[in-house]
Amino acid sequence: AFATTSTHKGTNSLVLWGGDDGAVKKDGTVWRRLMGNVRTVGSEEVPSGALASVIENLMDDDRVVLTAGEFLVDRSLVLADRKRVALRGASSTAGAEGTRVILELGDSDGTGEEEFWLQLSATFFSMFNIRIQKASGSQRRASGVQLTDLSRLVTFGVVFDGLTTALNMTASRLEMYGSVVQGTPGQWSAGLHLYDCQCVIFGSMFKNLNRTSSGAAIEMRFSYGVAVLEEVTFENCLSDTEGGALLMYQSLISGSFLYFTNNIAGGDGGALAVKGNSFINISASVMQFNSAVSGGGIRLLSSTMVLTDTLLKNNKAVRMGGALSHELSRLHVEGCTFLSNIAEEGGAIKLVLKSGEASDIFVSCNFSNNLASWTGGAISTNDGSVKLLHTVLESNHALVQGGGAIVGRGGSLDLENCTVQNNQVRR
Repeated sequence: AFATTSTHKGTNSLVLWGGDDGAVKKDGTVWRRLMGNVRTVGSEEVPSGALASVIENLMDDDRVVLTAGEFLVDRSLVLADRKRVALRGASSTAGAEGTRVILELGDSDGTGEEEFWLQLSATFFSMFNIRIQKASGSQRRASGVQLTDLSRLVTFGVVFDGLTTALNMTASRLEMYGSVVQGTPGQWSAGLHLYDCQCVIFGSMFKNLNRTSSGAAIEMRFSYGVAVLEEVTFENCLSDTEGGALLMYQSLISGSFLYFTNNIAGGDGGALAVKGNSFINISASVMQFNSAVSGGGIRLLSSTMVLTDTLLKNNKAVRMGGALSHELSRLHVEGCTFLSNIAEEGGAIKLVLKSGEASDIFVSCNFSNNLASWTGGAISTNDGSVKLLHTVLESNHALVQGGGAIVGRGGSLDLENCTVQNNQVRR
């Protein structure tokens, strides 16, 4: 059922296959067997022990390649003690959603938590065109891939489906290309938990994820290495606390062509929350229909953000900053549009600054049709210094107190070559 190309001595590779005796072989040598059941979809079940749970004594230059049509694993699968591991599925014209290789974790009558472990210092792992998912009807928690100890994981066209946590990584490097991390609306499932990691994520999607804590799609902590996100979509993600899609704490991220749509936080930062002396640079992106208590799109706390050429529209905050709420942070915004955002205070933006700190700067921005149910139709500021250059504030509204466009309490506000028109207070 698992037979692929044959392996010959001197090729420095290992092909896993299920023989009649259920053994796994390398050049005629029998290796240890999988503790659990493995079967191919659409065919008879392969006897227990068809794959190895631990494959030992590989040479440094050897590779492990799992190739097959489609297969399921309903127990924990552990791969360790090797230098290079590749999980490879057959190519599919349907893309990541149509992958033909499946690792399925958890069974319907078990207890505890099932995991797919990849662990060894300085090991390189890669996954191609496979799906990792929780077993249908399983009562177990399926935690996806655990990666630690300076390892590197590269995924191409991989689908992580309905897992408690898709990837849990510590002190490692992730490269994700054309992959999907998804859950089922209303069910508990989360994306990436990155601790002291580096990552590159390109052309991937996070959707329908639901987490009881923060950062349903990505939670990144203490990660000051390279973190690059490009052409990544975050859609319908929900966190009970903060950072509906993404939370970063003491970390660095550079992102472009990002799309945050319909993400929700029970606390602050409907799309993303940036905290703890973090730095984030976002360009050429869209944030729309996100919501939170404060910072319907973005919550910035004691951190720094550069935001350029980005559209923030139809975001909503119950309290402050429909698109963005920032406290004791530094912000530079250029070429951005804030359209039809809603909050109680600061329909588009709420700024809580510190006297004597460098100014927040807005250059060539447009604030239009934003609404504050209390005050500060477009912008509300407390203390500190704010500069607006070549910026348009038009048709913004506050419903109770002053500042159809801007309201300020303390600090200074400088406008240079700006257009302020048709803003209203509707008492």
